[in-house]
Amino acid sequence: MSEHRDSDAGLSGGEGERSPFSLRGRRIGLVATRALQDLTGVGVYTRNLIEALAPRLEDLHVICARSSDVPSPGQKITLPSRLVRGSTGRFRAPGYLRRYGFSLLHFMTEWELYWWCPGRARTVVTIHGCAWATLPPEWHEPLPRRAIWKYRRLLHRVDAVVTVSTSSRREIIKAYRIPPEKIAVVHNGLAEPFRRRAWEFRERPRSERPFILSVCAIIPKKNLIGVLEAFAGVKAQGLPHRLVHVGPRGWGYEAVQRRMRELGLESHVEFKGVVSTEELIQIYSAADVLVFPSFHEGFGLPILEAMACGCPVITSNCSAMPEVAGDAAVLVDPYDPGSIARAIHHVITDDSTRRRLIERGRQRARQFSWERAAREVVRVYERVLEDR
Repeated sequence: MSEHRDSDAGLSGGEGERSPFSLRGRRIGLVATRALQDLTGVGVYTRNLIEALAPRLEDLHVICARSSDVPSPGQKITLPSRLVRGSTGRFRAPGYLRRYGFSLLHFMTEWELYWWCPGRARTVVTIHGCAWATLPPEWHEPLPRRAIWKYRRLLHRVDAVVTVSTSSRREIIKAYRIPPEKIAVVHNGLAEPFRRRAWEFRERPRSERPFILSVCAIIPKKNLIGVLEAFAGVKAQGLPHRLVHVGPRGWGYEAVQRRMRELGLESHVEFKGVVSTEELIQIYSAADVLVFPSFHEGFGLPILEAMACGCPVITSNCSAMPEVAGDAAVLVDPYDPGSIARAIHHVITDDSTRRRLIERGRQRARQFSWERAAREVVRVYERVLEDR
């Protein structure tokens, strides 16, 4: 995946590069008091990275708000509730963590930085994207000016930043004014159940109840209203498909419901909510196409998940989505529902296009793994600690 990195991608290293520095005897803490409770991309990133890092680090601790949040057995530090919820927690928690003698603390998002404790520990933070800096406030909750100032100040003091795409790296440099050499691009991985599917997939017969799939949280930046408008155009062309949506409700749910009623689509749309990984794989595998025309993504995991399951993908031609999809998806203008509708109709009705997307998608999905992501994150740790 190094072909997607800028030539000056900072701390991230090549696949064959090995550092002579060892993390043996170094205590590493992953700060995930909020990220582990996220049901969407940030939570998926955190849970999978923890599992991939655990066998590579002999003294790894996960700092969490509830021990039940941590996905696998291991060393956990559960912060007392008075520190997580109390108004003075952000001032008292750093001293609480300092007693553990960490060599390095890795904050799973910039939201976690209020646990930051100056002193002996080196610091790394993952920033997943800067939608707040690129989208209008009605599509993404804006970051208050005071918070922007706070994050800029803190991020200039951390030792390294990890981000999940070259697109996000460019946004971070502009929004937070971080020196480019401090930022490492480490692409997200694909969870093992999806990777197995990518290797084992066999083409299936078309469903008797065909459907188009959308997978995302229901928030405005995901452009689900655009999907509904495109779907209405597809129905007007006589295709028998339903639209199935998977993902948690968010602050855009009422607007989506209202637009669905205006378009007269109530009987053609199903909202499944949050489903298990096993059920999600079955849904991807049965869908005729995934439609993912988000206005902004730091990465876009559903693109790879669908590809691994043999589901053709239509996604946006902006932000990180072309970087993730490569040549294995149809790229559309997310601001043009007519363009999305034409792409859906073409993928569903043109068998040669469909077969080409399925095969390229499977090959693309195989390139991404959490094991690889963990190796690259460990290299960031080594370089940060080696520079002491």
